[in-house]
This record gives sequence, structure tokens and C-alpha cells, in this order.
Amino acid sequence: MMTSESVMAWLQTLPVRADNYYCGILDCKKEKSFGVYQLSRRKNETAIGGRDPTRTRTHGVSLLVHWNHSTRQTQNAAIALYEAIAAAGTAQVGSCRAVYFQMQQNEPIDVGVDDNGICEYVIEFVIYYEEETAWEQ
Repeated sequence: MMTSESVMAWLQTLPVRADNYYCGILDCKKEKSFGVYQLSRRKNETAIGGRDPTRTRTHGVSLLVHWNHSTRQTQNAAIALYEAIAAAGTAQVGSCRAVYFQMQQNEPIDVGVDDNGICEYVIEFVIYYEEETAWEQ
């Protein structure tokens, strides 16, 4: 099963880099950070017959881009990250093979600034993946 931690580790391999990566809670609100959260608005996509015949599974991700005081720089970082994820194709994410990244919006979403005036964007996407046991067969 794919985890948010494995997604965070995969994000660190992309050409768009942050200084800090977080999973679940954005500790200390450091600038130039990516925070990985599970996208909660997911439906069950199990095949008829249950889990065993379900070859492809999904993992929803809500990614917070917490950058700096510059709206322009934050937007540029969010767009670059969005494009890197959308262009990822097949990728190894933990013990799973991601076969498709479905972006939930056409662009990163501006969610304003935090209490310290740091600009933030959110990128939501769903990873369609196969578990290692499914693609070894």
C-alpha cells in the first residue's frame, strides 16, 4: 500500500526542490517547504470481486507549497512542481509503481498566506499505482 511518507520521499527525487519536506504536519512552518497530506475526498475503487482482482489502486495527495513572502516566487515554485508531477509518467514510489498521476485541478490553487505572511499553494492529485506483488506476476 502506498503511504504519504513514500510520496514525500519520491517528491525529493524531482528536479523542483524544497529546503524542507513534511508529512502530515508542517512543523515550525519553515520557508521553502513542501507538506504532503492525504487527500481525504476519495471514493472506494475496488474491483468487483474484492481486493485480490484489483490490480490498480489509488492514493490521493494534497501537497502544500509553503514558500516565502513573495507571491510571484511562491507561484513559480508551485507551477514548476505541478508540471513536474503532471509529467512524471511511470515512477517508483516506495514499493509501488505509479502508473498515472491525475491532477485534480488545472493549476496549483492559491490558498493565501499563513499567520506569518508566507504565501501558500495547494496541489491535489491522485496517484494510480500497482503494488509490487501485482506487477511482479
